[in-house]
Amino acid sequence: MAKRQTADDAAAKAMDHLDRRDVSAAEVVLEPWLAKEPQHHALRAANALLLLTKNETEDAIEEALALERDEPVDPKAVNACVHVLQRTCQWDAVVRLYQRVIPILSKGSPDRSASENLALTFARMHRYPEMQKECAKLAKDSGEAQYTVWGTMANLLAVPAGDSNSILLKLAARVVDKQILDSPAIKVTPEHCAMYLEALERQNAFDDALKFIASKRFRALGPADRLHQYARVAQRAGDAVLAAAIGRHLWALEPENWTFFTMVADGIANASPEGLRETKTVTFEDAEPLEVRVLNDGEATALDVLASIQKALPDPNAPPRGLLLEKMELLFRTGAAPADLKTLVRDFCVRNGPRPSCFLDVVKYIPVGSDVAWLTDIGGDAAESLDDHRRVTLRLQLTGAIDRSISTSDEATIAHLKSVLAALDKCPKPAELGDSAHPWAQLLSTACNAIGRRIHALKGDDTARRAWAALGARVVAVGPEKHKFPMVHLFGVLFAQILGYHDIAAVDALDFKSVQLDSMAFFCLAEVRESHDMVRAFHYAAHAHQWYGRFESDTSALVAKTFQNCAWTQISQLRQFQQAIANSVSRAEWYALYAALSTLSSENQATLIAEVRRLRLLVQVLRVDSKDAVANDDRSSVAAAAFLELPNSDLQKELLDSLLPPTSTPAQRSAEAHGICAFFLCLRDLALFVVRATAPKPSKADKKAKKAAAQTPQQPLQLLMDDAELGLESRVARSSCASTAVPIVALVRSIVKGDGTAGKAELAAVEAALDAYATRAENDDANALRPCLWPELPVVVSALRLLAPVATKAGVPVKAWAGRVSKALHKAEDVCTAAAASAPVFGDAPLVEQLSLTPAGETVTGNLHRATFEKLAHALKAATMELDALTNMK
Repeated sequence: MAKRQTADDAAAKAMDHLDRRDVSAAEVVLEPWLAKEPQHHALRAANALLLLTKNETEDAIEEALALERDEPVDPKAVNACVHVLQRTCQWDAVVRLYQRVIPILSKGSPDRSASENLALTFARMHRYPEMQKECAKLAKDSGEAQYTVWGTMANLLAVPAGDSNSILLKLAARVVDKQILDSPAIKVTPEHCAMYLEALERQNAFDDALKFIASKRFRALGPADRLHQYARVAQRAGDAVLAAAIGRHLWALEPENWTFFTMVADGIANASPEGLRETKTVTFEDAEPLEVRVLNDGEATALDVLASIQKALPDPNAPPRGLLLEKMELLFRTGAAPADLKTLVRDFCVRNGPRPSCFLDVVKYIPVGSDVAWLTDIGGDAAESLDDHRRVTLRLQLTGAIDRSISTSDEATIAHLKSVLAALDKCPKPAELGDSAHPWAQLLSTACNAIGRRIHALKGDDTARRAWAALGARVVAVGPEKHKFPMVHLFGVLFAQILGYHDIAAVDALDFKSVQLDSMAFFCLAEVRESHDMVRAFHYAAHAHQWYGRFESDTSALVAKTFQNCAWTQISQLRQFQQAIANSVSRAEWYALYAALSTLSSENQATLIAEVRRLRLLVQVLRVDSKDAVANDDRSSVAAAAFLELPNSDLQKELLDSLLPPTSTPAQRSAEAHGICAFFLCLRDLALFVVRATAPKPSKADKKAKKAAAQTPQQPLQLLMDDAELGLESRVARSSCASTAVPIVALVRSIVKGDGTAGKAELAAVEAALDAYATRAENDDANALRPCLWPELPVVVSALRLLAPVATKAGVPVKAWAGRVSKALHKAEDVCTAAAASAPVFGDAPLVEQLSLTPAGETVTGNLHRATFEKLAHALKAATMELDALTNMK
């Protein structure tokens, strides 16, 4: 007789299917069993795993959190629940779950995995004191030394930066010294030594650190690494000569190592000449003494040292790329004559011209303002192979960087652009998507750079700047989207904003995997939201959350791995990476705020619950002060990436500010985003009220339901408007849609507080606000329409939609209001449609033949103009259809 399947068997079978990524089979197993036993812990845990596998993250979180609150103890349920909570970074819930089950699981069992995982969870949360306590318990109970190592790492990480007298710091140094490095149970690695070395350095105990490196106890990755550590600590201790002398020895072994080169160059620049000729002896307990000196006989400068190192190469006449770069750096530091730098740059480019990185290698050292005739040695106009095209591209890039007169007149810029675009015409397009190293993509960026610099030179002449921006938009439009790369798309965004339009195609082409999109988040988000494409805005937000959320989960897993492997040297890099990801995640929170502009509905309970789940994160975001929402807007990194031909960071930032003035601070933009989100959270209160007010009453025949309803106390509404910490109404008042949104919020409050009856004063205020909005929308100028459409269009439509179910009872004239606004928006739609139809189209001839500025007063915007107003017309059409439906409702 076959064994009868139980709920535990079904849960285990479903989890096995999910391990094999067989979602449909898992669903077949779970559905009937969840219907039978909806509260079974293992089944619910399997269901949470299923939801996570299907990328229904919010529902998976809700299911796992609900299960955690029910205090499961079944190992399968606990493990599955922990997996979901860890993948979604719900660390507080993970800690609660482990703290509850550890006493149960540890009874009579030597298994310490749950306690280990709890300690590592504290590490993921950066709660190092609690981790240290947990590690101390593990070390005491098990006697294993690895937990001592974990606890010591936690102690070091808990010490504030710059605190050299911390008790924790001294304790960590002592534990490493006495209990780890001397422990027979631990195989000492370079990571353990690096941890002790950092503990000594942070206490400014440099002499002790040098003694430790010289002792037999020190472990390094090799002799060169040990010498480098010794030189680095000596430099921190103030012995620049010893550091430079060791650097000289290491530089001779690795001529292209920039770190060793810098140690020598800095030492020679900062130390007294007498000390540079002294012979220093480095003595290690387990190695032969090493005699080193900075300058040998006949040497006086770092250039002399470099010449000696080059002479010792197998082929002194063919120095490697790194050595040539080091020579350029030394000439640049010493203020060498432009002619000397020019000769070295030319030789470097002739030798390395086909390398995609060649321009970035030399851009810092090129002699600005010199003649450009010598550039013909690098590459002519004839190009057959890809390497030939790279040389031509390099010559044109250098021309743009050297000859600053190009941006001083229209004629000079046009002449340079013709050369660049002629080369672009002959260059084959890249085969791979977004190949930024391909000469075709670099030529396109060079053309954009030239136009951007000309726009900057025309500061104050808006008509001329718009004409050049229109030309830039035409250049960006060259070729299929796939052949461009992120920086070209960003130029498209910048040129479009100067013209007052939105290059949505450029934003769509950017990928969240690229640093450029993260840096340009503020600018790109404006493109999306102000195009009134709410569907795109929602998907944009979802994509951002998914991408950055995955990074957040992955980096937390890396933190746990660094502790498990005692990878101390990776800790600092990982923490920097985590800070960068945290900044990116905070940007994604901004996208989430705008994602709230997707439709809220009060049609039924299921829809409302789904919407409120999506807004759960937004409430958490609003509890954080807006000024802390994001560290910076990365304008400097955008400038450095966009304007490669200007190596000076101040010039780069000045140029970016000219193209895209910083009209508001990150805190102001955050306040705007929070204000709009706060408005929709106020509407959520109205939606909850409508659900309760319109819920169907149980029939007289259903006695059980009636009895249950009588026994269930009526729960008060959890109104977000009443949450003083959130301060929704004050946030709404600070947003740009305040003139319309504030009266609507007051009306919502009067309806909810008055149990369905609207206040007369509030009704009058909303009617006046909507009439003023409709008047602004009745404008024959399409450009003048745009400011009144965002963000008030979604604000007005969503408010009227949610007021409709209570219109009769509350005395709200939704039909009349919807009709008034709809009439104005119908006219606005016609105006935008006409504006899109009248947009000029670029010619089919090669761009180099059309290369001329539009006459003054006329702006050729082509596809940008048409696409912008087509999207506005589409948004208006969707709004009017919804308003017309409200006008005609029974």
